[in-house]
Amino acid sequence: MKHFNSALIWGLLKSFKEKQTRNNSPYLDIEVECNSREYGNVIAFCRIWSKTKLKDFKEAFKVGDTVYLKAFLDQYTTNRKNRKKVTTNFNVYEFSTWDPESDQHKAHRAVFILKGTVNKCATVDDGDERLEFEIRREDESKTFELFITAENKLGLDYMPEVGVTARVKGVIAVETDQYNDIIKGPRPVIEQVKVEGAPEESAVPF
Repeated sequence: MKHFNSALIWGLLKSFKEKQTRNNSPYLDIEVECNSREYGNVIAFCRIWSKTKLKDFKEAFKVGDTVYLKAFLDQYTTNRKNRKKVTTNFNVYEFSTWDPESDQHKAHRAVFILKGTVNKCATVDDGDERLEFEIRREDESKTFELFITAENKLGLDYMPEVGVTARVKGVIAVETDQYNDIIKGPRPVIEQVKVEGAPEESAVPF
């Protein structure tokens, strides 16, 4: 099973702004509203690094447009107030307009498919499972922090273990309480798992 990274975003264009790295390389910072009843008030943070695609995007869209983006899932870690924070974003390589009324995918959301190796697996205080998931592509590797919620565990026939190679499908989700107050911020949540070499009856069908 080759390692793999793919993501799709359907939503409302909230903002976009051209910025530069410390080395003066331009990129486009994009925010897409992916709010839905099922996955909460999600904002997908995206970037375009290609100068040509950056220019094309700015010419094609305005704030408030509905957009469909193809991307790679990415994560980076920052330290704020001596606390580690993992931020999930998307590196966009293709984009188009989106008409939810004529598309079979009518819901605003940000989804991903990854194939890789489970390096760590731990249950956190609230019963959720936190996975350290490694993707290797050519000579590079990238490690992601993914979650299986306590609720989603009940729907999985096979839980990934440390060392296995797995194909996972998931979504960026926010959890709220009965008052719509956020109790768990945006994070990549696994909804389906297929483990390489597992019996067919023990794998969640894709």
